[in-house]
Amino acid sequence: METVAKKNFTKTEFRLGQFLSSTLQGEIRLAVNVSNNEEVIVKTTRKNLHSTKKSARGRNIKENIIKESNILKKISEKGKNVPMGFVRFVGFAEDNENYYLFEEYGGISLMTFLKQSFHKPNFETYNMHIQYIIQILVNTLYYLHCHCSLCHLDLSLENVVINPKTKIVKICDFGLSLFFNKQQNTNQNTFLCTQYCGKPFYAAPEVVSKRPFDARLADVWALGVILFTMLCCVQPFSKADLNDERFDCIMDGKMNILLDHWGMQDYIPEDAKDLLNLIFKYENERTSIDKIIFHKYVRNAPIIL
Repeated sequence: METVAKKNFTKTEFRLGQFLSSTLQGEIRLAVNVSNNEEVIVKTTRKNLHSTKKSARGRNIKENIIKESNILKKISEKGKNVPMGFVRFVGFAEDNENYYLFEEYGGISLMTFLKQSFHKPNFETYNMHIQYIIQILVNTLYYLHCHCSLCHLDLSLENVVINPKTKIVKICDFGLSLFFNKQQNTNQNTFLCTQYCGKPFYAAPEVVSKRPFDARLADVWALGVILFTMLCCVQPFSKADLNDERFDCIMDGKMNILLDHWGMQDYIPEDAKDLLNLIFKYENERTSIDKIIFHKYVRNAPIIL
C-alpha cells in the first residue's frame, strides 16, 4: 500500500487562487497558506484517475502524486540546512475525490521566463543569465545524484521555475523521479533504469532506444538539451535518433557546422560549446555530473541578482 507524505495539513488551511494549468490527472493552482500568507502551488489529482493510472484522456501514465509527495518531502527534509535548487515540500491533503500536493511557489517556468525576459540583441547579458542558471541546475543535480541517490528523469525548460524578481532557479515536478540504492565498494551500476519516460525532445539516445540506461547520465543529457536550447533559442534536434540529421551532425562532432548554418557560431561561448560536446555523446562516453560541476563554464558562472 502506498504511503502518503503528510505534514498535518488539511485542504481548508489553504485558500485556492488562480488556475495555472491542467495536468494529466487534474490541475495546478496558486494557493495561500492562511496561517502565514505564504503563496504556494497546489497540484490536484483526481483519485479515480490515480487509482487506474490513467490520464483524463484514458492514456496510461507513470506520474504518481503520492510518490512525488514522498520524494519531495524526503529531499526537502534532507536538504533543509543547504540551499535548495528544487521546490520545497509544504504539505499533502486529500478528500473523497482528490489528492492535493502543496509545494513552494518558485515562479514561472524557465521556458516562459526566457520568452518574456531575455532579448537576443544583448548577447553578453543573455549568455551571463544562461551560465548562472546552468550553474544552479548543475549544483542541484549534483546534490540529488550524489547525496540523495535521486534522478529526476523529466528535466526540461518546463520543469524548471524561476522567480523573475530574485532570479532564484529551482527544479520542480518530481512525478517521474526515482530513488536508487547506492551501494559502496561494488562495480554494479545501481542507477540502472528501465523507466522510459520524460519529454521526447529531452530523451537521451539510450532512452529512445528503450534499453536499460544510467539514470544519472539521462539527466545530464537533458541538461545539455536545456543549455543548447537556451543558447540558440531552438532545440538541438527533434529526437535523439540517427534519422534526425541535426542529431547525427552533433553526435559526429560537427556542432560548429550546425551553428554556422544558423549564424550562431560567434555568439555561443567557447566554454559552453566545450561542455555541450562533452554532454552530447553516447552513454559510455558522456561526462558525468561530478565532472561537470568543475567545468570552467559552470565554475566561472557570474552571480546574478
